[in-house]
Formats: sequence, C-alpha cells, structure tokens
Amino acid sequence: MSGWSGGLAEPIGPSGSRRGHSVFSAVSIQASNRRWSPCMDHVTTPFSDPSVAEAFRPPTPGPLIRVFAPIVPGIRATRDQIAAHAHFWRLEAEAALGSPDHDEHPLMVVLGDSLSQAVGASSVQQSWLHRLVLHESQQRRNRPARIVNLSRSGARIDDVLRVQLPALRAIARPVQLVTCTVGSNDFARGGSFSRIESSMHSLISRLPDEAVLATLPAKGSLLAKRLNKVIRCEADRSDLVVADVDAHLPRWRGRSAGDRFHPNDLGYESWFSAFADVTPVGARR
Repeated sequence: MSGWSGGLAEPIGPSGSRRGHSVFSAVSIQASNRRWSPCMDHVTTPFSDPSVAEAFRPPTPGPLIRVFAPIVPGIRATRDQIAAHAHFWRLEAEAALGSPDHDEHPLMVVLGDSLSQAVGASSVQQSWLHRLVLHESQQRRNRPARIVNLSRSGARIDDVLRVQLPALRAIARPVQLVTCTVGSNDFARGGSFSRIESSMHSLISRLPDEAVLATLPAKGSLLAKRLNKVIRCEADRSDLVVADVDAHLPRWRGRSAGDRFHPNDLGYESWFSAFADVTPVGARR
C-alpha cells in the first residue's frame, strides 16, 4: 500500500463485538435500521461487486472545468488532478481489497467528494487523509492500514447515498473507520437549502455508527453555516463523530488552490487538524 500505515484499532470480531469505543475503534456498517455483518472468511476479487465497481468508475470533469481548463491554468491543473488522483486511489483500493492478509491490516473507508481525493494539493501525500494516517502511525506505532477511498470528485450528498454507501456495504471485510466530506458541490451547483438539508439528514441517518463526518468550510456562506449546524446537532444524536473543519479553518486567503475552489496544501492542514482532533491521539492533546 505504498508504505502507508495508520493507528487503527482492532477489527470487529466474528460475533460483531467491539473492542473499544474511540473513533478509530471498529465501526459496524448499517443502512437505515438494517445492520450489515461482514463475512470474515470471504475474500473477494477487487471490484468484483458491481456496487464497488460503480464507485470506482473514472470520473468525468464537470462542464465548467471542461470549458475553462484550456484557458485557465489553475482549472487545467484541477482537471488533470481529478483523473490522476482517482487512478491513484483506485490502485490503493485494489491493493486493499485484493490482499489475502486483510485480517492483519485494519481497513479505512473514505466517502465524499474531491476534498477526500486531495484535489488542489500539490500531491496526494499532502492530502489530509495521507497525513492523518501517517500521523496515527507515528503516534501509535500500530499495524499498517489499508485505504479504500470511495470518494469522487464532483460528488454531492445524493451521490454518497446512491453510489458510495452501497459500495461500502458491499465490502466483505471488517472496516475500522469511515470518514465523509461532502456538501460543497451541492451549494456550488445551486441546490436549494431545503433539498440539501433533507439529503444531509438522510446521509446522517445512514452512515455507520462512529463514522466521522466533516463540516463544510463556511467562511462567507450563511447557508454553509446553517448546514454545519445541522451536522453538529444531528451527528451527535446519531452516534457519529464530527470533524469540525470550519472551526479549524481561520480564513480562505492563502489557502486555496489555483482554481480558487479547492484547498491547497496549507488549506488541507485544516482538514487534517479537524480529523486528527477526533482520533485517540488528538483527544489526548
């Protein structure tokens, strides 16, 4: 897995029992009120399940990116990263799901949009995700973690509900941590707040217990602030954990990439800090 490792806790046991209750403890996958139990002794071929294969279908840049990429260097860089980063995460997932020694390696599943794909960063290694896993590894000296990144550039909340959550449920092995960053594209594409709020309520009700859901960067956006309030209030009632990115982001100036939409390396520091603060290591600081 390219040498990545992280301090994730023990997986769910065959009986479904938990070993600890921290964010990096094992989570149980559920949809609505139906709980999903991984098949502990079954190893599938990578992407053999159609739900997983659909989640890793190559992304297509949106119309604005296609129009402006030839003339705006920052947007051209975004277009190129969308494809390159998706390919990188696909290879990581193939290694994770195709490995026969999955019981020896904790598994982390990532949901969401381009913020979890590391679009805007100078490299995938500067993403909040890579830095979080490396941070946990250095602090806890635990076993290497494998990552299945189901996120997709351009994804909206409904895409997580329709494509990514079914793929998560189709992963036939124990999952230690689920994270999600989503919502910015819903506002960027002009969705009504009532519809976005309704979709967020649905997502919160269907994410696994102890999954980590990020708030949106809301500097200058009253609607994003309102949605963050929904996330903070409802997540606590639903046994989710909030990575409060907005509280960790002091300002956007100097923290955006060349397309003026995604974070740059400095910007992703806020995502890393927000997620790190709700891990066992962060909680002890």
